[in-house]
Amino acid sequence: MAGLTFDGPTEAASLLEFATHTSGLPRNSPSEFNLFRNAEKLLVEQKEVATLNSSDKASFLNALGKIKKEYPAFDYLPTDQRHYSNLGYSLLGLALEKAAKTSYENYIKSAICEPLGLSNTGVATLSSKENTIAIGYRYAATQQAFIRTPEFHANAMAPASGMYATARDLAKFISAHLTYNNSLLPARSIRMMQSFGIGWQRDYPYLRHEGAMLGFRCEIVIHPKLEIGWVILTNTSDFEFNRFDAYIAKLVLPAFTEAPITDLAQYIGNYSLVGGAASFRIYQEDGKLYTTYLADRFPHTALQFSGSNTMVLTDQTGRSVRFEFIPDKKRKTLLLNLNQLLWKKD
Repeated sequence: MAGLTFDGPTEAASLLEFATHTSGLPRNSPSEFNLFRNAEKLLVEQKEVATLNSSDKASFLNALGKIKKEYPAFDYLPTDQRHYSNLGYSLLGLALEKAAKTSYENYIKSAICEPLGLSNTGVATLSSKENTIAIGYRYAATQQAFIRTPEFHANAMAPASGMYATARDLAKFISAHLTYNNSLLPARSIRMMQSFGIGWQRDYPYLRHEGAMLGFRCEIVIHPKLEIGWVILTNTSDFEFNRFDAYIAKLVLPAFTEAPITDLAQYIGNYSLVGGAASFRIYQEDGKLYTTYLADRFPHTALQFSGSNTMVLTDQTGRSVRFEFIPDKKRKTLLLNLNQLLWKKD
């Protein structure tokens, strides 16, 4: 199932397009009409609805032949936006079942949850004797109260809207995306997922993913560079994350953000062109830093800090050369971007 052709003059959609929400497919399948009609009855018409049911797999598959693409494949959008498609992820779930020769639920449990120790994560939307899942609520403005939402049966939409987890399990899941040494994926695959937005919405310097259904909203946020993240789980539809994200970021980021190197001695040394034979020196004199780089153009001109771990040489006409230092994780060994080339401190 490497590709899928839809009715009309459209090209096959690939699994990568499904995963990155770039296939051009609409948000939902027409087989979900009853699901969204009942949700509309509940929210707009204020009518009682006993349960909310996604279509079964047979109805979902039967509808595929009539689906048309809503927009061109790989439609250009800013990196923090996308044409989200539950339909695309439901198709990914079907493709996974076919490739793994087992159910989506069993594969997720055996291939992801168990290796990562996610003992309270799985594919389900309703409580059972063995497992208690939170009850969802929505705010009814007319009653000024939170009202319990109907039970939701994910059925064919389970790959897009049928999982449960705890905050502790999702913290482990976040760690797996930051340590790059977990048993599931090599570092290259994890970085590719983050870069392409596979499972993530890119919002530099963050990666985030939000999930919502009637009665529930959740969010995962990670900061790959600082290797931190957080998760917010709520059992109400009426919840906005922006204010909480801003508060958490203000609380957490200062403790992890790397301070610039202000000790001049750390910059002193010989710098060699990586892959080349050229070199120059940075030295200290009378409490200031100087360099032999372009010494004839900037005779005895002191380096001046200009931002975090960045220095400039500036002459009397205002012309300048920018030195962008890159410390390692131990805040010691320095790489340097200079004149569009990479240099390393010996």
